[in-house]
Amino acid sequence: DGSTWSTLDYASATPEAAGNITPALLTFGAGVVFEASTGTPADGVLPRVQPVLVNQAVSFNLKASSIPYGESTTASGTVSYADAGQVIDLQKDTGSVWVTVATTPEAAGGTYSFTIHTTAPGSTTYRAEASEVPGWFFTDDSANHTLTATKVSITTGSLPTATLGKAYSVQLKATGGSTPYVWSRTAGAMANGVHLSTSGLISGTPTLKEKVTFTAEAKSTYGGSASKVFTLTVS
Repeated sequence: DGSTWSTLDYASATPEAAGNITPALLTFGAGVVFEASTGTPADGVLPRVQPVLVNQAVSFNLKASSIPYGESTTASGTVSYADAGQVIDLQKDTGSVWVTVATTPEAAGGTYSFTIHTTAPGSTTYRAEASEVPGWFFTDDSANHTLTATKVSITTGSLPTATLGKAYSVQLKATGGSTPYVWSRTAGAMANGVHLSTSGLISGTPTLKEKVTFTAEAKSTYGGSASKVFTLTVS
């Protein structure tokens, strides 16, 4: 049908007057193949110009697959056709659709990078999408990767028995969330002479034989927390 094919970086198109015309090209990015047919259109009408899409590979990597809730990690990768005009979208899976949560222009050499800050415990699946001119150019999605933000959990088991009149010291421990934790007693009472510090250290010298029950809470830097009930016996 008289069509011609070309591969180009950039070109432009303008309307032609009536009469025989040469193939016209529209402005798009590198690595795109165009089809432009010749003919005799009406005045001011462009010839048929249609981009023929080619494959573009997008790599996507998470620096970490699991981080404490409230902390950050990076996602980065490359695009096979380096083009400074290209836009990279970071998208997350909502279960029904992919939603763009951040956008960055492609850097030199086809690279890109995002910082992902976790705002809640749980797992989220991310991907990167490269696009040139929305509605005209293609998009190409990367492989999916899941990031898990861990919640706070108190790992200390039962407390050892304390002895009347002897120094007592036990460090409470937790995982998940962001350190340092701030510890507090939210219910119950400590044994006489024994205290719980904000660093989670139970210490002191018991002054009375007794059995007490209390609730200790560990709060993460970014607000996540966990509570656990402990029993301390002084013999």
